[in-house]
Amino acid sequence: MDALSAPDLGATLLSFYDEALPAVYGYLRRRVSNDGVAQDLTSETFLAAVTSIQTGVTLHVSVAWLMGIARHKLLDHYRRVARDERNLRAVATDAVVHEDPWEVTLRHDVTL
Repeated sequence: MDALSAPDLGATLLSFYDEALPAVYGYLRRRVSNDGVAQDLTSETFLAAVTSIQTGVTLHVSVAWLMGIARHKLLDHYRRVARDERNLRAVATDAVVHEDPWEVTLRHDVTL
Protein backbone atom coordinates (compact mmCIF):
# COMPACT_ATOMS: atom_id res chain seq x y z
CA MET A 1 0.00 0.00 0.00
CA ASP A 2 2.63 2.53 -1.13
CA ALA A 3 1.52 6.13 -1.54
CA LEU A 4 -2.22 5.49 -1.75
CA SER A 5 -4.47 8.50 -2.08
CA ALA A 6 -6.50 9.69 0.91
CA PRO A 7 -9.78 8.16 -0.37
CA ASP A 8 -8.02 4.81 -0.80
CA LEU A 9 -6.61 5.00 2.75
CA GLY A 10 -10.04 6.00 4.04
CA ALA A 11 -11.58 3.00 2.31
CA THR A 12 -8.88 0.78 3.81
CA LEU A 13 -9.60 2.14 7.29
CA LEU A 14 -13.31 1.57 6.77
CA SER A 15 -12.72 -1.97 5.49
CA PHE A 16 -11.04 -3.15 8.68
CA TYR A 17 -12.98 -0.97 11.13
CA ASP A 18 -14.98 -3.97 12.41
CA GLU A 19 -11.75 -5.88 13.04
CA ALA A 20 -9.89 -2.93 14.54
CA LEU A 21 -12.63 -1.58 16.81
CA PRO A 22 -12.63 -4.48 19.32
CA ALA A 23 -8.83 -4.53 19.36
CA VAL A 24 -8.53 -0.77 20.03
CA TYR A 25 -11.38 -0.70 22.55
CA GLY A 26 -10.08 -3.80 24.34
CA TYR A 27 -6.59 -2.33 24.59
CA LEU A 28 -7.92 0.90 26.07
CA ARG A 29 -10.54 -0.72 28.35
CA ARG A 30 -7.91 -2.81 30.10
CA ARG A 31 -5.96 0.35 30.91
CA VAL A 32 -8.61 2.84 32.08
CA SER A 33 -11.04 3.11 34.95
CA ASN A 34 -14.37 2.65 33.16
CA ASP A 35 -16.23 1.92 29.93
CA GLY A 36 -17.07 5.54 29.20
CA VAL A 37 -13.45 6.64 29.24
CA ALA A 38 -12.46 3.70 27.03
CA GLN A 39 -15.25 4.56 24.58
CA ASP A 40 -14.19 8.22 24.47
CA LEU A 41 -10.56 7.28 23.87
CA THR A 42 -11.59 4.81 21.16
CA SER A 43 -13.54 7.56 19.42
CA GLU A 44 -10.59 9.93 19.73
CA THR A 45 -8.34 7.24 18.23
CA PHE A 46 -10.48 6.78 15.13
CA LEU A 47 -11.01 10.52 14.76
CA ALA A 48 -7.24 11.05 14.87
CA ALA A 49 -6.82 8.29 12.26
CA VAL A 50 -9.32 9.92 9.92
CA THR A 51 -7.69 13.33 10.43
CA SER A 52 -4.27 11.84 9.70
CA ILE A 53 -5.56 10.33 6.47
CA GLN A 54 -7.33 13.52 5.39
CA THR A 55 -4.27 15.68 6.00
CA GLY A 56 -1.93 13.27 4.25
CA VAL A 57 0.19 12.62 7.33
CA THR A 58 0.02 8.86 6.99
CA LEU A 59 0.86 6.65 4.05
CA HIS A 60 -0.03 3.30 5.62
CA VAL A 61 -3.18 2.20 7.42
CA SER A 62 -3.19 -0.90 9.64
CA VAL A 63 -4.50 -2.17 12.97
CA ALA A 64 -0.99 -1.77 14.40
CA TRP A 65 -0.99 1.87 13.32
CA LEU A 66 -4.36 2.38 15.05
CA MET A 67 -3.00 0.74 18.21
CA GLY A 68 -0.15 3.25 18.17
CA ILE A 69 -2.64 6.10 17.97
CA ALA A 70 -4.63 4.51 20.82
CA ARG A 71 -1.48 4.34 22.93
CA HIS A 72 -0.85 8.05 22.35
CA LYS A 73 -4.46 8.89 23.24
CA LEU A 74 -4.09 6.84 26.43
CA LEU A 75 -0.92 8.70 27.39
CA ASP A 76 -2.63 12.03 26.70
CA HIS A 77 -5.52 10.93 28.91
CA TYR A 78 -3.24 10.08 31.85
CA ARG A 79 -1.31 13.33 31.42
CA ARG A 80 -4.61 15.23 31.51
CA VAL A 81 -5.74 13.36 34.64
CA ALA A 82 -2.41 14.03 36.39
CA ARG A 83 -2.53 17.72 35.43
CA ASP A 84 -6.11 18.05 36.70
CA GLU A 85 -5.18 16.37 40.00
CA ARG A 86 -2.19 18.70 40.43
CA ASN A 87 -4.40 21.70 39.75
CA LEU A 88 -7.02 20.53 42.25
CA ARG A 89 -4.36 19.98 44.91
CA ALA A 90 -2.94 23.43 44.21
CA VAL A 91 -6.36 25.02 44.56
CA ALA A 92 -7.04 23.12 47.79
CA THR A 93 -3.65 24.07 49.21
CA ASP A 94 -4.00 27.68 48.08
CA ALA A 95 -7.41 27.94 49.77
CA VAL A 96 -5.94 26.91 53.11
CA VAL A 97 -2.76 28.98 52.90
CA HIS A 98 -4.35 32.20 51.67
CA GLU A 99 -7.23 32.58 54.04
CA ASP A 100 -9.23 35.77 53.75
CA PRO A 101 -8.12 38.18 56.52
CA TRP A 102 -11.68 39.48 56.93
CA GLU A 103 -12.88 35.93 57.51
CA VAL A 104 -10.28 35.50 60.25
CA THR A 105 -11.37 38.79 61.87
CA LEU A 106 -15.04 37.82 61.76
CA ARG A 107 -14.34 34.40 63.31
CA HIS A 108 -12.24 36.06 65.99
CA ASP A 109 -15.00 38.57 66.79
CA VAL A 110 -17.63 35.81 66.99
CA THR A 111 -15.60 33.84 69.50
CA LEU A 112 -15.14 36.81 71.83
